[in-house]
Amino acid sequence: MKKTWVKWLIGAASLVLVGGIIFAAAMSALNWDFYRLDTTEYEAKTFDASALEPNQIRAVELNVDSFPVVVTSGDAIALNYYEASDSEVVVTVEDDVLKINEKHDYNIFTSSWFNFGRLKKKYELTVPDGTPVNFSGTNSSANLSGITAQKMTFKSTNADIKLTDCNIETLVVYSTNCDVELNGCTVQNAEIMSTNLDLEIRNSRIETLESSGANADVEIHDTESVSMNLRSTNADFLLSGITVDTLSLKGTNLDANVLIRGIQSEYTVETHGHDMPPVQTGTTDKKITLRGTNNDVKLRWE
Repeated sequence: MKKTWVKWLIGAASLVLVGGIIFAAAMSALNWDFYRLDTTEYEAKTFDASALEPNQIRAVELNVDSFPVVVTSGDAIALNYYEASDSEVVVTVEDDVLKINEKHDYNIFTSSWFNFGRLKKKYELTVPDGTPVNFSGTNSSANLSGITAQKMTFKSTNADIKLTDCNIETLVVYSTNCDVELNGCTVQNAEIMSTNLDLEIRNSRIETLESSGANADVEIHDTESVSMNLRSTNADFLLSGITVDTLSLKGTNLDANVLIRGIQSEYTVETHGHDMPPVQTGTTDKKITLRGTNNDVKLRWE
């Protein structure tokens, strides 16, 4: 019996070794360029806006499931994008709205097992300041830089969003699984709702922030706000160097570490639950509300 097991182990090890040799030989032939494993055919396209009247497009709607999207600010609408052999892409203008729709038809038997090529082949969208941009679909991967917009909306099952140096009046995010990053942004009203949320905000000004989720990991650093309302069933909140007038943190399992830039005596602190910081009555209308069942909360000022 032991000899049989030894033979099986030797055979399995031999197969692994042979597989490794074949893999190394194949990758050497490709100069170890993993992108060449993607057999999908890609064709570069450009949206031609020359036939449109100036400022005819008043908004942009994107439903792009498999390509990352980069949005930047410019004088006029411009779009560089890709069509793929396993996707159907339709770009139209309807009722003065530029609509970009991609239907990714992945088939395990006919599609490439490796879609690495999409990581390099980004959709590049340029929009004039003030243009509303709306994302929808199953998957949204968006990187926006230097954008000024009245409203920006993300409604996707899975969303990966990065905003840098943007000025937005209203930011709305509805998602199941969401990773949001804001750096150097100014937002009047932000509403970010996701079942599983990973939110990071740095060096920004968010007048009003509303955030909720079942599982939320939120980090906010060196950011100013009038009102922050963060809620989650399982909440992990790290707020460092924030300036805020009204702060509300709520969670069934609440783990929070808060460092506020301000004068401690100005704040009223109201708590609900065990193992909370001391309550106090402030000298102004500034207020902090902490509410939870299972809590590990630290509250400090600098």
